[in-house]
Amino acid sequence: MLDVTDLTKRYGDVLAVDDVTLTVEEGEFFSIVGPSGSGKSTLLRCIGGLERPQEGSIALDDVNVTDQRAYERDTSTVFQNLALFPHMTVAENISYGMKRQGVEKAERASRTEEYLDLVDLSGYGDRDTDQLSGGEQQRVALARSLAVRPKLLLLDEPLASLDQQLRVQLQNELYEVQRELDQTAVYVTHDQNVALSISDRVAVMNEGNLEQVGEPYELYENPATEFVARFIGDSSHFEGTVNSVENGHVSFELPESGDVVTGRSMDSISEGARVRGVVKLEDFDLEHPESHPNQLRGTVDRVAYRGQTTKLLLDVEGGGLVEVITSDLHTYTVGETITVGWPPEACSTFEVEA
Repeated sequence: MLDVTDLTKRYGDVLAVDDVTLTVEEGEFFSIVGPSGSGKSTLLRCIGGLERPQEGSIALDDVNVTDQRAYERDTSTVFQNLALFPHMTVAENISYGMKRQGVEKAERASRTEEYLDLVDLSGYGDRDTDQLSGGEQQRVALARSLAVRPKLLLLDEPLASLDQQLRVQLQNELYEVQRELDQTAVYVTHDQNVALSISDRVAVMNEGNLEQVGEPYELYENPATEFVARFIGDSSHFEGTVNSVENGHVSFELPESGDVVTGRSMDSISEGARVRGVVKLEDFDLEHPESHPNQLRGTVDRVAYRGQTTKLLLDVEGGGLVEVITSDLHTYTVGETITVGWPPEACSTFEVEA
């Protein structure tokens, strides 16, 4: 449905998007995540025709739209700042795009009511937008973009300005609306939790590069790069020197303590290489550390109670400061010495570039 091929976008000497190729299937909810400055919003703006790339191509349903202006493409964008028209009512905002498309008045009115109902705002058509809450304004912006019935819906961090509770509520509503309409959507966000929970597939970007594209489970459990391993989910890491490689696993020695850690080899790693092992916080076992081949002792430096879980910051000899999460009922105290264990399969190991 959407094919981006070898796309490159520069701003002067700054390379914002570097030779990105990806495909989005019809009806798919596809998210792009990455830290600030990774190029995700620039990529979305190129797809929507708001920016023009220096190299590469963009196609919708096998039609090359790279040189088309934004209004010539069958796309619609929901922006972070919403861009609602303050001098128009809710209904007028929603019908604006349809009017520009040449949709007849009666059809515009009918479709406006249809999409107000879809976003749970029936009866709000005559209100001014400044009478609405932030969440209601977000729904209006979504309804306005959907009402033009685009082939591709683009969402540029539309929930970023909302508080946590409202953000979770609206992300669930967005998911339901997208599924009900079978609407192809590309969603840009810095919030990986949102992306993992509502997306069919997710692309991870870093410094203009596309690090990995995959289903949420694949990115979490089988990261292709160290950046993906550390960016997706909360993790701790250890560095050391490889002393053995066998059957897809590497064992490496921590520099100060001499402890040996074993993990999955995610790269082609040889003996003597400098590596970094990444472990998700929830994979640490504080209740039965003796059941795992990987074990380290550390002193509790900080305790953060989170309700169902507790996050600990441990000062581990040879491993530095290491974060772990536990759901056990033990009350930990600063200064306490404890042992943590974890299975080799939970440690994704990558070679450290010199």
